[in-house]
Amino acid sequence: MYAKNLTLYERIVTRGAAVKAKLDYVAKHPGFSQKLESPSWSESAEHRIARFRKTWQSQGAAPGSVDAYLVFKQDDGAWRIIDEGDVQTARKMSAKIDTFRKNWKERVWDCPLCSDPELGDDPPSAGPPLGPDRVKASGALPPGAPESIEYGRAYFPRFASAVDVPLFLTATPQSTNGDGRWFYYDAPGADAGAAAGETKHLLECAIGGHFSHGSVPANAKPDPGHVGDPKVTTTTRLEKRDGVLSYERYIYAADGVMNFVLCTFDPTYEGYFYAIVQRMGRSMRAISGGQAGRVVRVSQPYTAE
Repeated sequence: MYAKNLTLYERIVTRGAAVKAKLDYVAKHPGFSQKLESPSWSESAEHRIARFRKTWQSQGAAPGSVDAYLVFKQDDGAWRIIDEGDVQTARKMSAKIDTFRKNWKERVWDCPLCSDPELGDDPPSAGPPLGPDRVKASGALPPGAPESIEYGRAYFPRFASAVDVPLFLTATPQSTNGDGRWFYYDAPGADAGAAAGETKHLLECAIGGHFSHGSVPANAKPDPGHVGDPKVTTTTRLEKRDGVLSYERYIYAADGVMNFVLCTFDPTYEGYFYAIVQRMGRSMRAISGGQAGRVVRVSQPYTAE
């Protein structure tokens, strides 16, 4: 019933990781049982949401009870769960994030080429992220990559957007026209002895924006991270291209600006990198500043989908 990738109690995980987490929990809690009460159901063109009171118990432990929910979406020809959680856990996470943001200290992304005086750029500073600051990785770890992924908020001033980006990625200087930056990850020693034509980066992402000149695709849908007016729409695509996975997410604002997160990554580590690029894409917001008339939508949870 799970989608290939989903949000499970505020974490983006693969279907396999979600099932394993359930099996591990039951194995560690003998006598586990639960019951569901007071169910309700709502539907929209995109989603179906089930809400209910969930109560559980196991041997030697006091019963627990929460207001739970499941969000379904059409995926691979069937309605599958894309988000599972409960109101109480979401509130605790929100309170934790609020405290974290108050105590945030300046961090920067490593940017080796930013020291080049001809480029005239400083290493990009990271603000407190929109979503959780640390997330346990999904899938097999790429060589040298962290199991606990720390995020920061990257800002792109010319076309006024912001995105949660892992702090272990390497940044490049801003493009010469200020449209955006690249962030990438190489396996340790990847440059040494690489075969001619071999893909250099295990992950690389271009993030920024430019004018769309009103050419919003017909299949663009309202972006769940931007509510109210002016309307902001989005398109998302994941496909395999030339031996790598390609992820693209665009948002289109009423001021004629298109913002984007465009990533390619090694399919060997799909579970790990797909969770990252999905978080980056979902966290993208059009913000005030930069181009005149930008919308202000910086506080909607990145898990809004």
